[in-house]
Amino acid sequence: MLITCCNSQNKQDDLYPIKMNNGKYGYINSVGKVIIEPKFYYALDFSEGLAAIREKGYYGYIDKTGQFVIPPNFEDAGKFKDGIAIVTTKEDKKVYINTKGEMIDIKLEQYYKLNKFNEGLSIIKTKNGFGYIDTKGNVVVSPQYKTAYNFENGLALVSKNGTNFGYINKSGKYVIEPKYYIATSFSNGLAAVKDSGFKTKFLNKEGKEVLEIKSSYTCDNFSEGLAIFYEEGKGYGYVNKNGDIVIKPNSKFETLMSFKEGVARFSTKNEVGYIDKNGKILFKISKDYFLGYVSNGMIPFYKRRERLSQSRYGFMNIRGEVKVKPQYKEVEPFKGNLARIHLSQGFNGYYVYINKEGNVIEPKKY
Repeated sequence: MLITCCNSQNKQDDLYPIKMNNGKYGYINSVGKVIIEPKFYYALDFSEGLAAIREKGYYGYIDKTGQFVIPPNFEDAGKFKDGIAIVTTKEDKKVYINTKGEMIDIKLEQYYKLNKFNEGLSIIKTKNGFGYIDTKGNVVVSPQYKTAYNFENGLALVSKNGTNFGYINKSGKYVIEPKYYIATSFSNGLAAVKDSGFKTKFLNKEGKEVLEIKSSYTCDNFSEGLAIFYEEGKGYGYVNKNGDIVIKPNSKFETLMSFKEGVARFSTKNEVGYIDKNGKILFKISKDYFLGYVSNGMIPFYKRRERLSQSRYGFMNIRGEVKVKPQYKEVEPFKGNLARIHLSQGFNGYYVYINKEGNVIEPKKY
């Protein structure tokens, strides 16, 4: 498949870094057209409109026209989230920067680790425990928790002792008191919690228990409108937000996973496969095979061997039809119409892209 060049000003939803025949990195779109000319020593994925590029030994960031907006001055560089990225300076120090390349001064005397931002706040760890800072480096929730999770739907799951979990708002005030021994972050507007071993309760953002289901062993949140439950002696099934059983518990299921893209992975004693939201088995295959998570309708798989290093990945669609034969050492999830895969070559190798038909996108001589 040939790659053709087009105007770099064209807007594209997905851009993919790729090494071309001149030995430099540029970017193609999902149909293989060159959007940013190959002129960089190394290139990473875009996030929030910017991509980390390595030039002359250091990383900086370009926009989707291929122009530097943050000069290459960093030893390492990560993706942007909420307008903030973690980079490593020439002095080997990890710091936050904003999309202008300005360093964020953290208003703490001592901290141990930087984390990605979510909903405008990031978890920070000190000798006193976990707390939260905003995108300007201000401490908005003082470090005090033994366990802390990212903010989701405006609330964060925290615990001061590791056993009693509750939820705080962005001011650090408890909205839901810490009285649950198992709890999850909010998803689809609800959070799953347990205060006994036999029932799972679902809380809204005000802390009101809006649903209670009989479910031993599991405390799973809603995903795409359905939640997993386990009924003793009957097995795993799914309920909707009204508490109605949508997929009856089935003792044949040893495991069920949350729904994604309208399908969910299951396993039985001898098989693995996928079901739809009506509980219909879309396909099943021997447990000799590993099935990954679906991404853009494609599922990575490989046949299990004694040595994992000998296994080779391919891709199926959600009907279990093999679209890409197992032949690759490493694969990444599909992003749009393309997936990045690793081609082995002696002790080394290199990355290329394949489409959903399994065709390798070969860079033409630029």
